[in-house]
Amino acid sequence: MNTPDDEKPQAPENHPDSYNVQPEQPAQPTAKPRNGILKFLPAVGLFLLKGKSILGALKFLWVAKSGLSILLFVGIKAYLFGWPAAVIITVIILSMSLGRYITLRLQQRKIKALTLIPFIGGGLTAADAGETAAHDAWVGLSGPIASGLLSLSCLGLYAATGSRIWPVMGLLGLSITLFQLAPAPFLSGGTVAMATFPKLLLPGIILLVVVAPTSPIVWILGLMSLMPAIHHWRNPLPKLPYFDNVSVSTKWIIGGVWILMGIVFAAAYRLTSNELAFLRSSGL
Repeated sequence: MNTPDDEKPQAPENHPDSYNVQPEQPAQPTAKPRNGILKFLPAVGLFLLKGKSILGALKFLWVAKSGLSILLFVGIKAYLFGWPAAVIITVIILSMSLGRYITLRLQQRKIKALTLIPFIGGGLTAADAGETAAHDAWVGLSGPIASGLLSLSCLGLYAATGSRIWPVMGLLGLSITLFQLAPAPFLSGGTVAMATFPKLLLPGIILLVVVAPTSPIVWILGLMSLMPAIHHWRNPLPKLPYFDNVSVSTKWIIGGVWILMGIVFAAAYRLTSNELAFLRSSGL
């Protein structure tokens, strides 16, 4: 016998109640696996933040900064004067930096940066001042000593090979070397003046302007150096161990080396310029 429940009509096959369908779930985004070297970046970052790796990262930044400044310097010089002159100027300035580097290392001092600035020059910057003014004077002189010796070696190569590129490079190197020896602030000769006789700074600026009155670099350096030079002309050096610990004999030695360098390099410059003038007049 059928009960009332049995007599309940069945839903048609296509009626919604006949489906046992779960509502569709939205698709969940799946994380894509890291490809290649990217998955190692967190580990590399953690490694660089540990111990001596920080020093390695700083050294890399120092090299990168120095390399970029050198490339920029060479590029601008090449645009202005051509690639040969750009390479020659860069080699000369880097030789100055090498001389200063050797002296700084002999004094067991740290080096802050190597920077080449277009239109001005550049070089090494020490992380701290020398123990005395004499230490900084020797660092200043070592740059022109290195570039001057390089320039003289170019003259020797000219005598051996006869190639005109060598006296041109030598003359350019001697020009930069003599410019650095001028007793003006921000130049190598300025460090000598501070260690021996600071009143030379003001005449040094005047000498630069007289020798190269049309050079914008000379005028920029002169204006930047004028006030310190006037100050040292009017006032004695402060009573500090940095100045007081330089003996009289050391001052004479530094001053004598500076004067001798000026005489030798100026004579070589005169001979080289005369030789190039002779070659031009002879059509060689």
